Formats: sequence, C-alpha cells, structure tokens
Amino acid sequence: MKITAEELKAIYRGMSDEELMSLDRDDLTDVALQVHREELGRRGLDIESEVQEAADAEEMIALHSFDSIDEARSAEAMLESASIPAHLENDTLRGRGFRLMVPASMVEDARLALKGPAAIAETDAIIVSARYEDGVFVPLQEIDIREGAIVEVHVQSSDFGE
Repeated sequence: MKITAEELKAIYRGMSDEELMSLDRDDLTDVALQVHREELGRRGLDIESEVQEAADAEEMIALHSFDSIDEARSAEAMLESASIPAHLENDTLRGRGFRLMVPASMVEDARLALKGPAAIAETDAIIVSARYEDGVFVPLQEIDIREGAIVEVHVQSSDFGE
C-alpha cells in the first residue's frame, strides 16, 4: 500500500513533537523524509540543533576508534538514528583513527545501540564506563558494585601508553 505525501502530512501533523522527532529517519522513504523535514520546519523544531545542544552540555567520551571513515560514519549514523548525540574526531595524525565521541552519560546506551538488540538478550552483565586515573579505573557514573567483584576491562589499543 502506497501512502501519498498528503496522507503523510496528516499523519505527521497528528503526532506530538516528541513522536515526530523520535521517528527513525533512516527508515523513511525520500518522500516521507521530505514531509518530515517540512513538518519539523513548520513547528520550528530542529533535530540537529537539539543533538548538538546535548553534546555541548556535557563531556564527550571516545566510544570507539575506526580506521575507516566509512565505518566511523556508519556507526555515527546508527547512534544518531537512536537519538544518541555523536560526532567524529579525526585523530589519524596520532595514529588513533577516527574517534566516535558520545556524551559521557550515554556511553552505555551507545554501546548497546551499536551492538544491536541481540547484545542485550545475550548477557545479564552491565557495561560500566570508567576513566583510568592514577592507576585506578574510576566509573563515570555512580554505581553500586559489590566489593571484590570480578570485572572485565576492555581497553582500546590506541589508549595504551606510547
């Protein structure tokens, strides 16, 4: 069944701002994407500026480094479609590739978004993001972990000392 632009306009007009902004733009046809942009404009809403405002509001953390700009852009697009602010930093001069940066508070959500829904179902473990400071891993968010708990630490090779 083919939906016309006029039918899409009526559907989008009936949505709340939150519903409209949460639509996965990667799933929209060209016509639907155009109607979506028009409705956002009519309401004075701008997804890109909201993503940027969130990114500016807190510290950005390197989630992953990519050797290929295409892979990096693909991961960035996946996060943006999941409403997770992200941007790329070109750190190839220091041999760190293209770094995918996300807000510190959204690191866990970003990792899960990149792994997909199957990753959540495969384990009951949680991901705790931490910064290595003075020989100790310090969680970025307050979390209650039992004393003596065994943890697994994944460090990107680009983060090892030179």
